[in-house]
Amino acid sequence: MAQEWTWWGSYDIPVDEARYWRIGALDLFVARRDDGWLVQSFEHARDEVEDPPLEIAREIAWMPENVRSDVVQYKAPGLDDTLTLVPRLADRAVVSRPRMPFNIASEASVTLYVGTPLWIELQAGADGVVLCELPLMRPPQTWFGSSTIEGALCYAARTHCRTSAQDVPLRPWRAVSPLRLENRAKDGWALDRVVLPVPQLPLFVSTDGRLWTSSLSTRRDEDGKVGDIRIGDDPPVEPGPWAEQGKRRHSGSTSILGRFYGNLF
Repeated sequence: MAQEWTWWGSYDIPVDEARYWRIGALDLFVARRDDGWLVQSFEHARDEVEDPPLEIAREIAWMPENVRSDVVQYKAPGLDDTLTLVPRLADRAVVSRPRMPFNIASEASVTLYVGTPLWIELQAGADGVVLCELPLMRPPQTWFGSSTIEGALCYAARTHCRTSAQDVPLRPWRAVSPLRLENRAKDGWALDRVVLPVPQLPLFVSTDGRLWTSSLSTRRDEDGKVGDIRIGDDPPVEPGPWAEQGKRRHSGSTSILGRFYGNLF
């Protein structure tokens, strides 16, 4: 099953040949030239891709029958025919809201499995020269902060707040983040949103082809204040084995939003 869902990796595209990928909302056309590469991409609207098809490196005739976006030329002479597709996490934090009310009882803890969108990085040649980076399912933007001045521009997403890893559907355009929440307060914790600092997370792949981030955790204390989100350095706690698939974009072991994270929940 993993092979059917694994779109990343290296592909040989000889000169004057072209390939097509459909992953999530992204249509990707790539052609090899003797002096570089031609890349054309198109993003479908989100309401068109509730259950989008998956196509991987289908051989096509260039030019593709897609006139909705421009073709970008990448001049890179002297490279071989290798094109490598690399999954990347988002370049901003992701704010996820439950699709229905979600409450954690006093003195209870739970692990949520939250989906986060992926980007794709195109690398050319054996040395991995980066051509571009494209979203597989571009989420809308939102502001997260204590005011209109202090905060950060993030991506917005919706989550089903699944509490079992087996219930998380396999989506080739998303990674899964395990988030441990502990409520030590005397009242219930009505969770209206969670913030994932995905630029600070490493990316892993499991044997079934599912992409995961490292685990995260946070705690609501006796006074009802939510602490900084903590980022684990190890693979997720679910059974492995795991292979590291991508480095974190930014270093750091706590959320970049930590200085006002606890005031918003």
